[in-house]
Amino acid sequence: MTRSRHNFARRRGFATFMAISLIIIVGAVLLVLGAFFVNDAKRTRSETAEAQLRQLPTAGAVAAMNDPIKPITLPPQIAQQQATVTLTERSTAAGERVILVDATLGKRHMHQTLHLAREGDRWVVRDAALGQ
Repeated sequence: MTRSRHNFARRRGFATFMAISLIIIVGAVLLVLGAFFVNDAKRTRSETAEAQLRQLPTAGAVAAMNDPIKPITLPPQIAQQQATVTLTERSTAAGERVILVDATLGKRHMHQTLHLAREGDRWVVRDAALGQ
């Protein structure tokens, strides 16, 4: 009987070791999955802000076609995110304009340079250069 008790104690030790090992492995997998989901959520938020920022120079281009240039009023949802669009007329020649569009959303910033030409009674974009 001494022998069977000794084998049982040995098997019980092995089972305990395996149970602890599996708990450690499951904990590590949960930690890695948690880090993955946190990074994915941050990336999604960042991409949403980038998409919103890319839309602001478009609003600036539409406003730049007004004569004279009028300030842009942003919707409250965007203004709450510290968004601004500033238009600056750099040079004016007869029938041509160069407009700088500065868009800011929080800490992100984007520039756009628009070259406009007069066609009849309206302004038309001839060239647009995007800068970060």
